[in-house]
Amino acid sequence: KGALFIFHMRVGRIRSSSGRLLNISAEDEQQQRQALNQGLLAFYDGQELPDKILLPFQLKKEEAEILCYEFKKRNTNVKLLYPDNKKRKVLLELAEQNAFLLLEKEEQASPTVELARALGLDRPVERIEGIDISNTAGDESVGSLVVFDYGQPNKAEYRKYLIKTVSGPDDFASIHEVLSRRLKRLIAENKPLPDLIFIDGGKGQLGVALRVLSELNLNSIPVCSLAKKEEIVFSPAHPDGLRLDPTSEALKLLQQIRDEAHRFAIGFHRQRRARKSFSSELDDIPGLGPASKKKLRLAFETVEDLKKASEEELAAVVGSKLAKDIKQFLNDVH
Repeated sequence: KGALFIFHMRVGRIRSSSGRLLNISAEDEQQQRQALNQGLLAFYDGQELPDKILLPFQLKKEEAEILCYEFKKRNTNVKLLYPDNKKRKVLLELAEQNAFLLLEKEEQASPTVELARALGLDRPVERIEGIDISNTAGDESVGSLVVFDYGQPNKAEYRKYLIKTVSGPDDFASIHEVLSRRLKRLIAENKPLPDLIFIDGGKGQLGVALRVLSELNLNSIPVCSLAKKEEIVFSPAHPDGLRLDPTSEALKLLQQIRDEAHRFAIGFHRQRRARKSFSSELDDIPGLGPASKKKLRLAFETVEDLKKASEEELAAVVGSKLAKDIKQFLNDVH
């Protein structure tokens, strides 16, 4: 994690300052330059642009051009300056010190740092992946995976899973399938593994996750679960359960991940049930073949959407003759 700290200057004097956190790697110089560009563009979005910006390091030519081009679109020519004299270096050192203080303050108050300490981990949990299962008496079982980066949901990384190998309402087997598929996919695509795996449930659900990690030789990945009834945290370091203070930021983070995974799973489950009901309704329409049914399922989410569609809209999907038959059927039956 990094920080961007900005001094606002007028006539050579500091008038005010602003700071914000950035998701960057301290060791990756390219990522630092990209984060600086993006951070500046985000910071000055909607704000008055200065005539000059003093940067902490030299940007590559194409990176500087992109930054200046974006600023120029707002009819402002911003000149980029670099630390080439003592006065500028002193200003940048002062900004850097304030950026470090901003980071230290964030780390002390961070729920992810508090969670790592509570679980007895020796490293931060920057990326947490949470899993939940949803079904109705084993029907249309689905799994959800949510991703939290630095304590915040990263919805672009969320994933939905249709349970393929489990019949009946078996949450343990379903968790095993979802977690196995997720980790194998990350390994196959050479993507970063999570800093912590979170499972909605208690000691039994935790045991399933630990078995998956053992099977894949990934025992180094921390894992925990949260039992909803009494809000008890289970982990390898706390097999009998850990009760966190109800006001704990670490507990609030786990509750947020659990609720988000549950919301995402329930939404997907309802969507699947609606589509299944929709398919059944389509089976009753005479003269409708498999190809036409597929087109309708892709074009309309539910029977209600199909009913609201005009004959012209239906014709655009399945042709005018079928559209007329479908409209007539829906009017007669519904």
